[in-house]
Amino acid sequence: MKRYMRYAGIALFAAMACLFTACGNDDEYDKDVTNVHYVVKTSVDFQMLYTITITYQDLKGASHTFQMKGMDIWEYRDKVKGDIPLYCKVIAEANELGDLDNRSYYINYATSVHWYRQAGGAHSIDEGEKGWRVEKEDLEQFMTEHPAIVILDFQK
Repeated sequence: MKRYMRYAGIALFAAMACLFTACGNDDEYDKDVTNVHYVVKTSVDFQMLYTITITYQDLKGASHTFQMKGMDIWEYRDKVKGDIPLYCKVIAEANELGDLDNRSYYINYATSVHWYRQAGGAHSIDEGEKGWRVEKEDLEQFMTEHPAIVILDFQK
């Protein structure tokens, strides 16, 4: 019986030793991690009246520029090891007015940026919804006064 207990104890000790060595330091990957999430939402009227251009740098360092067409929401989310610069700029430029069917137009947008860096912790900017309700007869003057609207200008 003593021999059985001895072997059982050795086996238990060996099993536990394997478990503890398999549990490496999970925080090693989290050193110098950059995690980002951009969100831009726009109204249908805004996209009809303005050309919305998004320029951002992904976490691999490549720059991207495109026009936000046919989608009311754009998101970019990524995580990478390293302290990577963050950049996102969204600008709306007025289009030529064509035939107008509506009595009023909702030129609305909302943005949020969430980012995390191991050294600096988590941060968030949530602008909420901003915008204007513009009557048809005031639209030409509004667009003359607002030929370009900076929706988001983020750099860290």
